This record gives sequence, C-alpha cells and structure tokens, in this order.
Amino acid sequence: MLVDAFGALIMCSLYYKAGREKNVGVGVAWGVLGAAVYLLTSLGLQAILGSVLGEALQTRAASGRIALWSLLILVVVPRALGITVSIAVWINMVRPLSEAEQAESENTLDAQLLKAASEGRLGSVKHLLEEGADLEARGDTGATPLLVSASKGHTEVVDWLLVRGADRAACDDHGRTASALAEQGDRREVLELLDS
Repeated sequence: MLVDAFGALIMCSLYYKAGREKNVGVGVAWGVLGAAVYLLTSLGLQAILGSVLGEALQTRAASGRIALWSLLILVVVPRALGITVSIAVWINMVRPLSEAEQAESENTLDAQLLKAASEGRLGSVKHLLEEGADLEARGDTGATPLLVSASKGHTEVVDWLLVRGADRAACDDHGRTASALAEQGDRREVLELLDS
C-alpha cells in the first residue's frame, strides 16, 4: 500500500508540474489524472493476476512454499507497468506539437475566434486571443474578427479588438472594410467607434 501511495504521489507531481505551465487548475487536474492512471493500471493488473493465479498461490501458501516469483508477479510487475503506462501517457501529453499539429491548432483557434466575434462573445474573443489565435485571422470570405463583429453590430467586441490593435483598414475578399460593413448594416455605434 505504501508503494502505491508513493507511486501515485510521484505521478501526481509529474503530471501537475507539466499542467501547471498552462495554469494551476490544469496542473491540479493533470495531477489527479496522473495518480489515477498509475493506480488503475497497477492495482487493476494486480487484481487480474491475483484472480488468475490465486488458486495456485493459495495452494503454495498452504504448503509454505510461496516463491519469490509469485511476489514479483503480484507486486513488482503491476507497479512497474503502472509507472510505465503513466509515464507513456505523460510523455504524450507534454510532447511538443509537430508543425502540422501546431498549424491545425492555430487554425482551430482562428475559426473559433471568428465565430466568437461574429456572435459577439467578448469573453471568448479575449480567451482565444490569449490562447494564441490570430487577431487578423481570415475566414472563408477573407473577413477578420473586426469585420465580422462590425457587420453584426457587436460594439463591445469591435471596441476591444480596436484597442488590441486590429487593422481598421483590413478588407474582405469583396474589398469591404469594417466601416463599410457597419454602414451597410446600419450599425451606427460601431461606425462611431471605427471613425474615432
């Protein structure tokens, strides 16, 4: 039992340290995950081996001949496998993204940013930009977050994007600026922000 607690603590700290780089909440969640992966693997394998080899071990125990191999099979092997699986999962979680995965992640963030700007969700826009989305991301029609939020009249989002340095002169594929889209949709408050 002490070995299991120690193994779970090591995995918990290993996962926590990696997740903490993102933020403390992620660190705590990853720490719990690390301990759980270790315990489920090692204790699960011990239970399986115990049920499979249980009768043979009970017969040997009754005769006083429990061999060292039985101790290895029931105690050491499950713990070693638990550590191995936990470390393998950890390595996969913290490994650097390949260039293709990084590009896909950025494209996903950019698409989410454009959607959030279009829907006027300021909190999501802020969060996505903090996570690395491109302030000047382009959608299918060449529209940036500023253009889509201006066309929908989302004044708070437009204001925040402008403060962050969004390009007022950016055009979509049809040559329309944020001001032109706001004017087309009769978005007076947005026009005032863009003209100030």
